[in-house]
Amino acid sequence: MNLNERPPNMSKTLSLFVFVCSVLFSFSGYTQIASGTYTIGGASPDYVTFSDAATDLNTNGVAGDGPVIFNVRDGVYNDYINLTQIANASLTSNITFKSENNDKTLVTLQYTTAFAQQAIIDLDGTDYVTVEHMTIQALGTSYTGVIHLFNGATNNNFRNCNLIGENLASGTGYAEAIVYSTSTATLDINNTFENNVFTNGSHGICMLGSGTNTETGTEIRNNEFVNQSGYALRLNYQDGIVISGNSMTSDRNTTWYGLYLNYSDGALDISYNTIWKNTAGQGYGMYLNQCKATSGARSAVFNNFIHMRGTSGTGYGAYSNYCDYIDFYYNNFSSSHTSTSYSAFRTAGGQDGTGTIKIKNNIFTNTGGGYAIYVGTTAGIDEIDYNDYYAAGTNLGYWTLARTNMAAWTAATGEANSLNLDPGFTDPANGDLHISNASLEGAGVDIPAILDDIDLAARPDPPTIGADETGVPTSPLITVVGSLTAFETSVGTPTSAQTFTVEGINLTDDILITPPTHFQIQEQGVGPWGNSVTLTQSGGTVAVTTIEVRYNPVTAGSHSGNIVCSSTGATSKNVAVEGRSSNCSAAFQGTYTIDAGQAASCTNYQTINDAVSDMLNGTRSDDDTYYNGPGIDGTVVFEIASGTYNEQIKINNISGTYDSIVFTSATGDYNDVIIEYSCPQDGDVNNYVLRLDGAQYVTIRDVTIQSVGAGSTYTKVVDITGNATHNKITHNNLIGKTTTSQDNDRRSIIASSSDFNNNDNEISHNILTDGS
Repeated sequence: MNLNERPPNMSKTLSLFVFVCSVLFSFSGYTQIASGTYTIGGASPDYVTFSDAATDLNTNGVAGDGPVIFNVRDGVYNDYINLTQIANASLTSNITFKSENNDKTLVTLQYTTAFAQQAIIDLDGTDYVTVEHMTIQALGTSYTGVIHLFNGATNNNFRNCNLIGENLASGTGYAEAIVYSTSTATLDINNTFENNVFTNGSHGICMLGSGTNTETGTEIRNNEFVNQSGYALRLNYQDGIVISGNSMTSDRNTTWYGLYLNYSDGALDISYNTIWKNTAGQGYGMYLNQCKATSGARSAVFNNFIHMRGTSGTGYGAYSNYCDYIDFYYNNFSSSHTSTSYSAFRTAGGQDGTGTIKIKNNIFTNTGGGYAIYVGTTAGIDEIDYNDYYAAGTNLGYWTLARTNMAAWTAATGEANSLNLDPGFTDPANGDLHISNASLEGAGVDIPAILDDIDLAARPDPPTIGADETGVPTSPLITVVGSLTAFETSVGTPTSAQTFTVEGINLTDDILITPPTHFQIQEQGVGPWGNSVTLTQSGGTVAVTTIEVRYNPVTAGSHSGNIVCSSTGATSKNVAVEGRSSNCSAAFQGTYTIDAGQAASCTNYQTINDAVSDMLNGTRSDDDTYYNGPGIDGTVVFEIASGTYNEQIKINNISGTYDSIVFTSATGDYNDVIIEYSCPQDGDVNNYVLRLDGAQYVTIRDVTIQSVGAGSTYTKVVDITGNATHNKITHNNLIGKTTTSQDNDRRSIIASSSDFNNNDNEISHNILTDGS
């Protein structure tokens, strides 16, 4: 055999070998991480170090087929985690680093940080990562961050961890913050911190945002912040943030802020927090600066304990500086700062200068010599009452000027239900602002949206003033739970029932419940329906009892009032009730008349708009006791009596099941019914005599519709818009204004907007005169 001669298939064999090797080489080490659980450290791990796992994630990403969990074996790891954007990470394909035994004391990730590696965990545009049940500690003496978020790190969670920064005597540098999020154009949003302990550092959490890049979705819940040298929380441009259930304290003799929230708009939730400082340094327990909510989405600060001590410099328990639409409910604000210039609570009023701030059920106490409360801009206050004010110094509060006592204070503010009592805080120096003064029990006003206190104890009605609900009042008390929606029926037909509950304690008499006229009540399951119910007390108690309410009107119209629950010595409780009834009980279908010469009735309307309004809203201006709507139950024909109707008519989509809605001359002659209107010359919004705006299956037949008046620019007769479909304009006399213009549809007889899908409409057998 010639050794220089290849076998016949050797060329193909070598080619295949080279290809296979090439493929194997190309894909070796580049496999995406599949869903599942992997180990770090310990015996025979999937990854020896955190860095190994991070490199694999950065290089290959995850497969996107479900969660990826890294269980960390017990031990101390001198390492760090640098993550970038991880391919295929998502809400369902998320990444978790956690202690294998779910015990944060058994896994410690530590590193001597420096300029080159400024934090132990860097999330650089990283999404959907959770770190939990670990201790993470910075060992350096500069650039000692623990967690950095930047370049759009979103939807990350940090839970049940010990996060330990540099032990600083003073300082507010960002590089020493335990958590730091930079103010870049790419937002770090939807990040959550929950059940962690933040120890030392210059800041616990510092998230900056910017005026052009406000961040959202940040939640900080149930954490402990201990001994930060500058700020427990420093938060800029964090719209709609939730800060709830945290404790914040520091023993540093420096200027310290518990909660600093700056230019953060939207509906803020600041609740159930305990913030205190008992050292000589100055500071603010809570500082809110120019945080703007809206009337429809208000901010809420409630159920917080805040106490600040100090002997020099600035010292406020809480300071709200030009914030809008914010509610301060059920808070205990306390100060023992020795300066007479400062206060337990200060507000500079609303940023827009109008009354948008509500202050109710709070305790304001200053035992250091300053004000209990200082209101710098009274125009910003919308509501203030049911508060307790106590000050050991000369001045109780400031409202346009210093007010030395309760009489002077209430004369200025108009409060009728506030108190001047020492609440008897348990241990302010250690943040315990539970009260001992029983006179605050039941002295507040019910805030329906807030059902419990700072300890999650249920609040009775009336509640205790302050964040701490002390317990069951000793005086007679009626509690009502539930509200009623509006009833609607026809005369002689009772509605189905709605319910609320009543209970009483410490009673000296029975509870009498009485509804207003046209409403009936009964004890559920007992009956009969009637005009009163008596609940008999036993040993001063009426157990929770369900009361049924129905509307059984004897006359048509609108009826409203209060169901009153009363007992001797107890504050009566009311349940608002309202109903509306019609003389008409038949189904809304068939033939009706429109005749101004006849009285309004279930079958006759005096104007075309009354008929339209009844179908749309169940209201009519000719006589609102004869309504059939809203909505219709079948085909409806409105026969219009002869005459001239000066009306502008807009028909929207009518609810119900029907084949058609017909408006027609009663005589069948379009000369007998004239609908005319002079369109206002103020633009296209009101440029129509008849507008079908989203209407369906409406027929207009055998009438004259005419644009009249002196105006010459906006003179449209019929306008079809808003996805109006399957309508008919047929056998009518349609008359526009005489014009020489041809350049737009403002002077048209019939126009259909091109901005909508106005399909399947029929326009036939009409006479069209004038118009553009």
